[in-house]
Parts: sequence; structure tokens; C-alpha cells
Amino acid sequence: MHIEDLLARDIDEHLVSSGWLKLEGGPVDEKALSDWTEMVARRLGTPTRGRSLPVVEVLKPRRPGEAPSTSLSGKYGFEQFPFHVDGAHWSIPARFLVLACLRPDEHRTPTLLVDRMAVPLTPDEEALVRSAVYLVRNGRNSFYASIMSNGQPFVRLDPGCMEPLSTEGEAALQLFSGDRLSPYIQRITWSAGDVAIVDNWRMLHARAPVQSANSDRVLLRCLVT
Repeated sequence: MHIEDLLARDIDEHLVSSGWLKLEGGPVDEKALSDWTEMVARRLGTPTRGRSLPVVEVLKPRRPGEAPSTSLSGKYGFEQFPFHVDGAHWSIPARFLVLACLRPDEHRTPTLLVDRMAVPLTPDEEALVRSAVYLVRNGRNSFYASIMSNGQPFVRLDPGCMEPLSTEGEAALQLFSGDRLSPYIQRITWSAGDVAIVDNWRMLHARAPVQSANSDRVLLRCLVT
């Protein structure tokens, strides 16, 4: 969908059918694209700051020593990020995620998506992800939680902030990683000015490996509650 169609067409049906939507043809100036990103976020709900950052955050590949140790960049650097949802360290994760591409790198490093509703779980595996407990680290607001629980419409998943408290917890995380997810991966291949809307309660996402230490990839991100 072209970004100019955003106000003329209802995006809800696209999110219901596929869990995400890419809009093309947005501005390539940082201020203008940031404004577009926030405008799209306000169409969906309330833009919310993450970890005391601006409402629209700038994302760049960073080496572990250049990023906070608790962040995914701090843990994984230029490697592929694990699949996760944004805001897993909140009591209720962000409802939607709006991403915009200010500048793709030469390899056009994609964002990877997996529809968690498409990932099959046996009854025993589902019981495991509902019963295994994690310490969800959020400073003084840390708490205990499971990946899934009854009456919870979202998956809470982020190995960056969720510490398994047992071997069962480690096993439950493995159900959403590696070759297990490979058949279900979708890719957002970025061009400057693209804006993507992701249902953060339904879609797991990850950044593919960054192939160059000099990558100039820049995305903008806005979390929506």
C-alpha cells in the first residue's frame, strides 16, 4: 500500500488478515519521516515512550560495547536478534509497533517477522509456555511472568529481559527460536521512506544479521499502547 492511501483506506483489515502492513512512498527527511511515524502511531492508539527515550526512537546497528548491556544490541551486537515482542518488560506489552526506514544499508538488512499463531505447539508445549516462569527485568519494576497465560491476548517474549528460572523456562524459549521458526519467517525488505505497522501482540520480530561493521542502516520506531 502506498503511504498516501493511509487516510483513505482502513488499515485494520490488513492487520487482522496478516498481522502487519507495509506502507511505501513516505518522506526520506528524518524530521518528516519521524512526523509520519508518529502520525501513523496516533492512528492506531497512544504513542508511548520506551525506557525514557523519545516517542520516535532512532535505531542503528551497534556493537555490544556501544549499547546498554540490557538491550538486544548490547547482548547480540551485529548478530541476528532473537525473535521477540517490544515492551515485554511492561506489564502489558506495546499493542502495535510502527517502524520506518530512514536509510537502508547496502545489504538491505531485513526485519524478520513470524506470526506466532502460525507456529504449531503440541498440548505439552503449550502447557510448558504457560507454566514456565521468568523474572522479567525492568529495574525496580521487575516482575515474574510466563510467555503465555490464560486470558492474556498477547505473547510475552524477549530473551533480552526475560530470565528463565528453570530448565523448563529455557526449553520454552527454544520453542520460539532457531530452525523451529524458519518455515514461518516473513521479511520486511526496506527502502527509504517505508513505514511498517506490526501487531505486536501477534507477530514476533527480529533484525536479521548485519553483514557490515560499517552499516548505515537507520530505522525509526514508535511503540503504541
